[in-house]
Amino acid sequence: MSRVTGLPRGIAWDPVDGADDYYVHVDFSDSPDFLVDVDSGEHMHLAVVTEPQFLFHSIPGTDFNGADFAIVAHANQDGVDVYSDPASPTGFQDVPLAFTPLESPANGRLLTA
Repeated sequence: MSRVTGLPRGIAWDPVDGADDYYVHVDFSDSPDFLVDVDSGEHMHLAVVTEPQFLFHSIPGTDFNGADFAIVAHANQDGVDVYSDPASPTGFQDVPLAFTPLESPANGRLLTA
């Protein structure tokens, strides 16, 4: 009999202050434009989670081995949907807005058994 321990079962990240939930984007094709496509809205999220983690078994039959992930924090602030930007150009980060910007999720890590 043999046993394997430590296989990844999901991903996690640090919570973002003010976030209502997180959009999980997954790229299975290793696209060099993945983050730009997420940022522009061309790449649709695979899941929405309320906790700062995504467990692979929540999408049955999907092989996440080798996949790329982008996590976007989301909040509704007085009827305005606010998102963190995984590929926001520096020039846009200093524009004053009528809502509180969300930080991008950070410190991603694999969850193991």
